[in-house]
Amino acid sequence: MRVYQSKLPTKDEDRTIILPFEHGTMIAIFDGHHSNELAEFASQHLPQMVANCFDLTDQNLDESIVEIFRTFDQSLVEPIYALFPPDEDWTGPEWEDPGNVHEVIGYGQDDPQFKQGRLAIVGTTVLIGIIDKKKESLWVVSLGDSYAVCGRMENERMVPIVISDNHNGHNDKEIKRIHDEHPGEENIVRYDRVLGYLAVTRALGNHQLKVQSQPLARRIMPYFYPSPVCTDTFEACDHNGHHTPPYMSSTPTIHRYDLLPGDVLVFASDGLADSMYYHVAREDRWDVIMSLVSGEDDERLGWKAIRPEGPTNIAELLIKNTLFGVNAEKMAEELADPGRDDVSVVVVDLATSHSSTRLLSS
Repeated sequence: MRVYQSKLPTKDEDRTIILPFEHGTMIAIFDGHHSNELAEFASQHLPQMVANCFDLTDQNLDESIVEIFRTFDQSLVEPIYALFPPDEDWTGPEWEDPGNVHEVIGYGQDDPQFKQGRLAIVGTTVLIGIIDKKKESLWVVSLGDSYAVCGRMENERMVPIVISDNHNGHNDKEIKRIHDEHPGEENIVRYDRVLGYLAVTRALGNHQLKVQSQPLARRIMPYFYPSPVCTDTFEACDHNGHHTPPYMSSTPTIHRYDLLPGDVLVFASDGLADSMYYHVAREDRWDVIMSLVSGEDDERLGWKAIRPEGPTNIAELLIKNTLFGVNAEKMAEELADPGRDDVSVVVVDLATSHSSTRLLSS
C-alpha cells in the first residue's frame, strides 16, 4: 500500500492527517469554513479520539464514533456558556451594550476566552477513512462534503465508486431530512444553502445555527468577531418562521466497504471536484478524475494531462491535472485566483505488489 498526499492552498483552511494506529491507517481531511481555526484544532484532537475508540469487537462501533463527534462538537460551545451564570437568558438591556459583552468574552485573540469561543463560531467539515491492517475493509466517516472515492478496474477502465456521503444543499436526502426535522417551516434551504447561508448541512462548529437560545446566538456570539452569520440571516429567520434550531447537524454518517487488491482510494476536499464547476457536468467529474488517476486523458476536461516522469507523487499530479494539466494559461489563472478553494488530496494505492507504505507530501 502506498499513500500519497498533496494540497494546493489558497485560504489555508484545509488540514490533512495520516495516522497509523493499532488497527490500521486513518486518513482525515478537515475543510474549514470562515477560518482555519476549527480545522486546525479538530485535526489535532479528533483523529486520535476516534482511533482510541476504534475497536473491531465493538458491536456498537458506529454509535461510539457518532458519540465522539457529538461530544466533541458540544465541547466547542460549552466554554461560552461557562462565561455566564447558569440561568442567564441574554435578553436583558445590559447585553445590548457591546462593552458589557466584551467585558465577559474578551476583546480579541489575545484573550483566551475569546480565542476559545471562536471555535464554536466558525466551522469545519470532517472526512475520515480507516483502512484495516489487512487492507480488506474501509470505514468512511462523513460530516460535510469532502469526498472518498474508490477507483476499481472494470473492463480495463477505472470506475469511480463514491463511498462517502455528501452533506450539502445539493443532496435531496439532506434537504428532506432538514425539513422533516422542522415540520411546517419553509425555505430552510435557500440557494442550496442552509438558511441561505451555509453550503454544508453537517459540520463541527457553526453553533449560531445550533444553540437553542436565540438571544445567545444573536446578541452574544456575533461579538466573537468576525461573525460568519450576519444580522440579515437572523432577520430572514424571523421572516420565514425559523425558530427551532439546530439547523446544522454534527452527526456523521458511517459506512464500511470491502476492498479489493488493486483498488485506488482518493480522499479529497470538495475543492478538487468543484474546480470543474464551469466545464464538467457534476455527474461526470469523478469519471474524469479517475481517468487522470489511471494515467489517461479525458476530453471532457478540456486539456491534456501532465505525464509523470520518474517517481511521482500521484496526489500532487492529480491536483495539477485536474486544475490545469499542460494548459499554461489555465495554470496561471488557477494559481493567481484568490477566490479558488483549497484543494487537499490523499491517494492510497492498494496494489499488492507494494509491500511498504510510503507517504509523499509536497
